[in-house]
This record gives sequence, C-alpha cells and structure tokens, in this order.
Amino acid sequence: MNGRTLWLFLLLSSTGAALQMTGPSTYEARVGSNAHIPCTFTADTLPVDPKNFIVFWYLEKNLILQYDKIVTSDPRYSLDEAQALNGIADLTISNTFLSDGGTYTCSVTKEPSRKVKEIKVEISGGALQMTGPSNYEVRVGSIAHIPCTFTADTLPADPRYFAVVWHFEGKLILSYNNTVIPTDPRYSLDKDRALNGNAGLTVSNLSLSDGGVYTCSVNYSSFPMEREIRMNVSAQPLLSILNKNVQRNTENILTCMASGFFPNDINVTWYKDGEVLKNQSMGEPLQYDNGTYQVNSTVTITPSDDDQNKMLSCRIQHVSLEEPLREDFHITYQESSSQAGMIIGIVIAVIGIIAAVIWWKRKLCIKEEENPGIV
Repeated sequence: MNGRTLWLFLLLSSTGAALQMTGPSTYEARVGSNAHIPCTFTADTLPVDPKNFIVFWYLEKNLILQYDKIVTSDPRYSLDEAQALNGIADLTISNTFLSDGGTYTCSVTKEPSRKVKEIKVEISGGALQMTGPSNYEVRVGSIAHIPCTFTADTLPADPRYFAVVWHFEGKLILSYNNTVIPTDPRYSLDKDRALNGNAGLTVSNLSLSDGGVYTCSVNYSSFPMEREIRMNVSAQPLLSILNKNVQRNTENILTCMASGFFPNDINVTWYKDGEVLKNQSMGEPLQYDNGTYQVNSTVTITPSDDDQNKMLSCRIQHVSLEEPLREDFHITYQESSSQAGMIIGIVIAVIGIIAAVIWWKRKLCIKEEENPGIV
C-alpha cells in the first residue's frame, strides 16, 4: 500500500459509534512557546485497552509521531500516554518554530474503529520583540555596554534554540551559539544575561575607531530579529589659557586652547565678570593623527584701570561634557618695557643718592676724627 492509498484509507475508514473525535479544528501558538495541538475523542470504554489502540500524528501528510510504542521524527514532539488512553491524544511541540505552522492530522485507532481529524495550526512571531535605544553615547578609554534587549514568551531562553550575532559596520565581530566566539578579545557577551533578555555587547578600552553602527541579531526558535545601535564615541577637551598677563590701556590678545576632543563640533567662549566679551573669534579645528581635534579661541581686550582684578573666563561646551569646562582668572597688569625702564632708572637714581649721602656723612666723620673741635 503506497502513501497516497494509506492516506485515503485513513480518511475513509470505519466510523463506528464506539469512537468519536471531538475538539477544535484550529490552534494558534507563538514562536518559542510550547504548543498543545488538540486531539480528543470519546469511546465506549475509557481508558482504552492499549493493546488495541494506536495514535498517528501527521504534519502536511508526513508522519511525525506514532504511538503504540512512541516513535517521533523530532525530539520536540511528545504525547502523554496516560492521557491518550483516556481520550486526550494531544500532540505537544516544545519551543515552537515558525516552520511548525501547517495542517496536522490526528489519527486514532481503537479496533475496530479508526477516526481522523485535521487541525490547522498557526504560529505567530510575537514571542520575540527587540527593545532598547537606537543610540549609545560613550567616551574614549571607557568600557562600552552596547544595549540589545528583547522579550520572549518564555525566559530564560532554551540555549538549544537560541543564538546571538553582533556585527560592526557590516562585519561579524561576535557570535553566540552555546559558545561565545569574539573576533577581538575586547568584545564580550554575558551568556546568562543573554538567555534572560539582555544580549548587550561589551567593548573594553574604547578608541575613536570603535564609533559607528552595530547590529544585534537574535535568533530564537528560528525566528530572527535584529536591531541597529549607533555608538557615538567622544573625547573630552583639555582647556589651556596661553597667557594670563595683560597690559593696561593697551590692546591685548588672549588665547584659549581646547585640545584632544572629538567630535569636532565645539563652542569656546570668553567672558568678563560673567558677560560675553566682544572681539572674540575661534579658528578652524585641526585634527591630530589620533583623530582628536585642537582649536584656539582668541579675544582682544584693552583693559583700563577700572578693570583691575575683574574676572576673565574661558568656557568650553562639548558633547562629551556634562557641564561646560571653564577656567577663571583675575586681570593683573604687566607693565610695558618703557614704564619698566623708567621705574628701574628711578630706583637706580634713588640708590645713587642714598649712596652719596652715606659717603658724604662718612667723610665728615673722618675729618672730625683727624681735626677734633672743627665742625
């Protein structure tokens, strides 16, 4: 008897009153869940005698489970023998895949009767949903924990049907399928956390070249999903004021340098007593070999006597800073070279006068000793 003849035989076989099939003809399950496809029946006597009882399960006309001695085509398929003898011959499928959807046929034989029932099974993919942000900010030299979170009907996930793959700019950098395999020792993934919905990638000792688009792919029960996360790596600027001494009533140019920052979008501003100064300008950022930038901001001031001890400030705003970076200093005056020369000349003259007076007094004292009584 060929397969088609057997199939027709099952469909057209005896329909004696001793055996009647019951239950729904449709069933819905979700990826990753345990499905219990219904096949119930009534008989004159329950439990039935196992010597005269057989159950067959078919998927799209292909035999997948046989019960007289349990034989299955997939270890995920099972049937409860005690329940089957009492009228519940349901097929259980553990950890369902999308491919488990289709038309199932339950064939129950209680000699001399045989009955069949078709059940249409639909498997939805809602069991796995990716969550978490699409952007991640981090600084050079730190440790990144790039987020990749998901939800599923059952957690922790069964590691036999679970896999995670990470790509950076389209290039494979880490895979997990029972074993974590990174392409660089700086990449790692926590297996236990991954099975519980957090498949985040850890990257140690970050450099600017680590910035870019990462793709997290999670495959659970043959239902893959992926999510892109852009990691933005920044470097904090250093602030240096090149000269803090100014001359009064003279045009002075002060320079504030920001260095070692990334990305190149930055704002450097000069203030005096909290107010933005005029006549300031910022040059074009210059890039170092390591990818970071340096830029100078200058301000031109002509301080008067009234500006003595007023506060000058340079402030830097950058994406890597939680609050602006700043340096303050008080205006102190450095005398000009002509003024300094005049002061030095006066000091020398005073010293000369003092020395002459001392010499003259000493001479008078000597004369008085040589000629007593002479004033």
